[in-house]
Amino acid sequence: GTISAVADNGSVSTFATGLQWPTGLALDRWGNLYASDWGVGGGPVGTIKKITPDGYVSTWATGFVDPGGLAFDATGNLFAGCGYTTVGDAILRITPGGSVSIFSTAVQSPNGLAFDRSGNLFAGSYWGQAISKITPDGTVTTFASGFSGRLNGLAFDAVGNLYVVNLDGYVIQKITPGGLISTFATGEIWPGGLAFDQSGNLYVADYLANQVERVGPVGGSLSTFATGFSYPNGIAMVPHGPSIVTPPQSQTAQAGSSVTFSVVAAGTPP
Repeated sequence: GTISAVADNGSVSTFATGLQWPTGLALDRWGNLYASDWGVGGGPVGTIKKITPDGYVSTWATGFVDPGGLAFDATGNLFAGCGYTTVGDAILRITPGGSVSIFSTAVQSPNGLAFDRSGNLFAGSYWGQAISKITPDGTVTTFASGFSGRLNGLAFDAVGNLYVVNLDGYVIQKITPGGLISTFATGEIWPGGLAFDQSGNLYVADYLANQVERVGPVGGSLSTFATGFSYPNGIAMVPHGPSIVTPPQSQTAQAGSSVTFSVVAAGTPP
């Protein structure tokens, strides 16, 4: 039930506590971190938590069923894949003011979410084994299909390739803008969320390995980047380090440094 901050040298500190089962993570343009929190007891008890840069946790929106992946669009709306009240499978849109509406119900078990630079939302179907593309007006098409296993986290690189966790074989696959699928990275135990740094390195929250792993821009075998977590799942990269997040229990960087922090959610059942 905690969120950890990881410095670029791999040192880990506690950033926020008091959550129950955090899963997905996303950062807004002001450096506030949002976490989907399953809650306890079943039904619409899940919440979206907002954590300020200094680690203050508050409940931002409620009424979700097993909320998972999160992603912000360019105008500051947050999208979440989950169930909501009486809706089993939905992608929800939450305005900066916290108002919740249903954006799409066309994706089965939406899990990983990511926006491309044109404002299209891509959603991985955990059980449907396909990735859908949803335009800003809500039009849904299949972007990639034929995956052999359940799909987890999604992330775009700087040139528009999409990466997805495939839990059959526990691999990370790369999908070009034209839809060509290939294996990009291997070596995980149970990969969850994905996030890129500014140098093109991909970071993976490995749920059952209790660690964060890293692979370079050309792919290949993942290496261990940081350890000491308890079932890490969601991951988000803070682009400018201490100007947004300062780990409260580790040495902080001086103003103007190039330190970059990733933020990892822990404590979610598979």
